This record gives sequence, C-alpha cells and structure tokens, in this order.
Amino acid sequence: GILNLANDSNYVGGDGVSLASAAHPSEGPSVANQRNVLAVNGTFGYLTLQQAVIDVANQLDDRGIPINLNITGMIYPAGLMHEVYQVVNNPSEPNTTNRNLNTLVGMNVLRKEPIMWNYLTDQKKVFLQVDADNGLVTIERESFETNTWPEKRNFTSHTNSYERVGCGWGEWRSVFVFGT
Repeated sequence: GILNLANDSNYVGGDGVSLASAAHPSEGPSVANQRNVLAVNGTFGYLTLQQAVIDVANQLDDRGIPINLNITGMIYPAGLMHEVYQVVNNPSEPNTTNRNLNTLVGMNVLRKEPIMWNYLTDQKKVFLQVDADNGLVTIERESFETNTWPEKRNFTSHTNSYERVGCGWGEWRSVFVFGT
C-alpha cells in the first residue's frame, strides 16, 4: 500500500514528489524545500528515533511558521520487533552503561503502542504517524453494497458484497520515515 510506496518516485502526491522525500516544495518564497525523512538516515535505534522526534517537532508550514505536530504512533516491520521493544519500553537509554533516563519513554512521545505491520516490504523502514490534518486518506469511490439471495434446494443463502476505495495522502507531514 501507501507505506510500501512511500519512497517510490513513480508514486507522487500533489506536490510532485513521493510521500517520503527530502524535497517537498514549499509555496512560500522564503521557505526552502522541506522533508519528512532524516537528513542523515541510519538504522533504527534510540538516537535515530530521538532525531526523528526532534525533526517532527521542528516542522514548518509553507510560510516558515512552526506547526504544532505530535507523533501519534509508530508502524514498524517484523524485522525490527526486538529493537523497537528495547527502545520504547526501557525506562533507561538502551545499550548504555550509565543508565540515563530514556526521554522518549519519560516524555510519552509515542501516544499509542507501536504497531508491527507484517505487510511492510522494507524490513528496515520505520513510519511515525503524525497528527497533521488531511494526512493519509481513504476515499470511498463506490459505497459498500451487499446482495443476499436464498437457495431453495438446501435452505442456505448466498451473500456477496462490493466496495471500491482509493488510498493516498493529502498532507505529507502526516508521516515521518526513517531507517536504512
């Protein structure tokens, strides 16, 4: 779906670039291109998640004014299940001997339990869900219909249903992507 195509330059949004990009154009004349990916990408870990949280907090609108965005969740592949658990459930910074406080846990940065999604094709990419308006959207193209008819021979009934939806995004700031 949408997350698997996030870096695909053939699957672009209204701004002409892919969902996960370091080159989202701004409409304002004084604002440079913006990004929803890490400037220096790295493997998932405490420091990369911490930098992603900072980057989300520093998002600007098209006029260069800071936006109050919050991370609402995390979606990660099965290949990172152990690393994610260690980072988001440990009261101390993981993999350190000085037992510093894990600020990501202490500040309750992730409002919901992270979701392991088995359908992600890249086993290194992590997606942070952000509360930007009109983010990831589902459009009902044809409403849900159900038909049922009886079968008189053996007293059973048959049911079929149909619905068509379209998926996409209206606001690229609704997702922050990182991981190599």
